[in-house]
Amino acid sequence: MYSPDPLYTRMQTVRDLLDEHDRDDLIRRKSQLQDQIETWRDEFGVESLDALRELAAMADDAAETREILQTVNDWELVAYRISIVEEAIENYPKYSRD
Repeated sequence: MYSPDPLYTRMQTVRDLLDEHDRDDLIRRKSQLQDQIETWRDEFGVESLDALRELAAMADDAAETREILQTVNDWELVAYRISIVEEAIENYPKYSRD
């Protein structure tokens, strides 16, 4: 079964970010993503993704568990996106075409 190479996919995403955004745009994007995580921290009263998982494990009903688990998935995706944006910011002077 075929699956894309995760390293290639990550580097291509970094390249796309560098091609499409200047450094200030990347920093703003990072801030927006961080704001989303801070919103979830406030909404659920947790400080970490692991604490949110614990909250899901202690939920009283199925609907609440599903909602929290969806937020866990979203948080993981946003954290991954932050790491890619940070990589683009870190490498901007080296790889940008400015």
